[in-house]
Amino acid sequence: MHMTFIRNALSIAALSTGLLAAPAMAADAQPHSDGVVSTISDAAITTKVKAKMLNDKGLKNSDISVSTFNGVVELSGTATSASAKAQAEADAKSVESVKSVDASALIVSPK
Repeated sequence: MHMTFIRNALSIAALSTGLLAAPAMAADAQPHSDGVVSTISDAAITTKVKAKMLNDKGLKNSDISVSTFNGVVELSGTATSASAKAQAEADAKSVESVKSVDASALIVSPK
């Protein structure tokens, strides 16, 4: 009988701890994709940005990678000049559904 009481008390304590910890764990949640639709939209945005850059003669000798996550386009690699970097950012911003552009990983390195 005494062991049953201790087991029940420990079970209640464990449940209480778990319930109290759940809101704290939810607050620490990492950003995540909004699902399949977001992933498809991100892929479409990336494709449109790349196509726009391929047709931009000012970016001909630049080596720029494009990735998109939840509508935020990230440009990385090298641009041949500061104006090429600015043009790449402008090209990305002009694509429909782009929320913002991060070009902090895009460096200027003349070829």
